[in-house]
Amino acid sequence: VSSFGFSGTNAHVVLERIVPAVEVAPVVSASVVLLLSAKSEASLHQRCADLATWLETDGRDVALGAVAATLAHHRFHFRHRCAVVVPPGGDAVALLRAAAADDEASEVRRGEVPSTFAPNRVLNDTMISLWSEITTASTYVSADTACAITELYCQGYNPAPTGNDVPRLVGVPAYPFATDSYWPQAPSAPEQIPDETSGLRWIDITRA
Repeated sequence: VSSFGFSGTNAHVVLERIVPAVEVAPVVSASVVLLLSAKSEASLHQRCADLATWLETDGRDVALGAVAATLAHHRFHFRHRCAVVVPPGGDAVALLRAAAADDEASEVRRGEVPSTFAPNRVLNDTMISLWSEITTASTYVSADTACAITELYCQGYNPAPTGNDVPRLVGVPAYPFATDSYWPQAPSAPEQIPDETSGLRWIDITRA
């Protein structure tokens, strides 16, 4: 905030943002759905790994339901998708590590949405109906509902806000930058051209 007076006096005020209190993770009594997506398979693996690391460090005391709500309602949903079902008492970090490494796990589902994908109205309504089972101020769902949601999500159907209160937005890791390099490569050493004059004997034709 800045104020500039006619006399040449400048006044500046710096405001510090209010950091909300951390939402302490409650005891999980039902499955939690974590929806992740990216523009490429490599970026999707990185997103899973980044979220696992965050849950081990800065996010270790954050409610997993708030993380699920943030991923579902406050992130874009791209073509490459991964859905992780964390069962009651399950290890979200271990499941995310498995997803990042492409390891097989019954709780992890993957999918790639075709570029020609056109949502089916009935299936889209089904996704909305399943997501509406999220209770007020909670994103914990039953195991059957969680599995159905992951199937539809990996096909290309996105979760839709239901109007119910959901946990607050939390600061999960941002989308990873692509690490592809587009610098021109240094030219290789020029190929050696053989000396075609080697082995020839010069003759002085000026001397008869």
